[in-house]
Amino acid sequence: MWPVWMRCCESIKQNLITLLQNPPKNAKSQEAIRVGITNGITLPEFGHTILSKDLVDESVIISDMYDLNEYIALELLCTAQQQMPNHPGLPRGLVAVLLYYHGRKSLIASLKELFQARAAAGVSWCTDAPHEITQLITSYTNGLVADGVLNKIVDLLGVLDVTKELDVLTTNRALGPPKHFHQVLDLFEKIRVLLATCLFNWATQCGLPQGTTVKLIRYLAKYKSTVSNGGVDNKMLALQMALMYGLDMTVIQSREDGEEVVKRLPMVRDPEFIEKVMDSVCSCWECEGLRSVSLFTFGMDFYIFYMYNYF
Repeated sequence: MWPVWMRCCESIKQNLITLLQNPPKNAKSQEAIRVGITNGITLPEFGHTILSKDLVDESVIISDMYDLNEYIALELLCTAQQQMPNHPGLPRGLVAVLLYYHGRKSLIASLKELFQARAAAGVSWCTDAPHEITQLITSYTNGLVADGVLNKIVDLLGVLDVTKELDVLTTNRALGPPKHFHQVLDLFEKIRVLLATCLFNWATQCGLPQGTTVKLIRYLAKYKSTVSNGGVDNKMLALQMALMYGLDMTVIQSREDGEEVVKRLPMVRDPEFIEKVMDSVCSCWECEGLRSVSLFTFGMDFYIFYMYNYF
């Protein structure tokens, strides 16, 4: 069972490391699928197929829209063709758009579950999964973080702009009737919330590295509330909680082995952590409420450091 599971994880590892970065469009790939109109083309999941001009044209549109390799765009449309009975009234292209966002959401959801399943040396919870599998997951996710996936998450949250996404979709006539529009919007928002939850899951179990913490603070400091009551949305709530858990030292008081656990946290292990984070958290923030909560959390750490003679 475990070898099969590990092969599955290894097969998507590069997708998790590059996280939502599409294989780019390619002139040779575009030429190859255009030749498929006359000579046909062999696709891994669909065999040898003669392509219609409409299918090729739609593939190129999707490729241009998402900067996505033409072969993958073609496979996406072929899959959408098969899924059309599940989406009555929608043409192939609009179904492909839904599948594109579903695929991205599923990838991030997988990362979120992997982070949540970590158990070895975890701070906040443990799982009922067998020890062997949690050890494998811990090792696997350590590798992802070593390759920079946490920083990638924060970077993505800064560029995934719903207004810009809708502009691209509208320009390419890739939004259908109201139901389709709301499905796309919902999937896009779930992707952003899942990214924030990934960061939260890691922070609660392991703390956050200094570089990721500073990057997250800078992102939070730019936030201007768009909620009518001045509050924060689900994504920002998850991110603020991730920062608070990333700075949290109270485990030293809540667990018998608290002092040993604290020694593994980045805040204690990294001699530059406090100085770098203090410079960031004390800077100007657009939202005074988020700044105040962050400063309070950081201040509690100094109290604990003093109480337990870490200075």
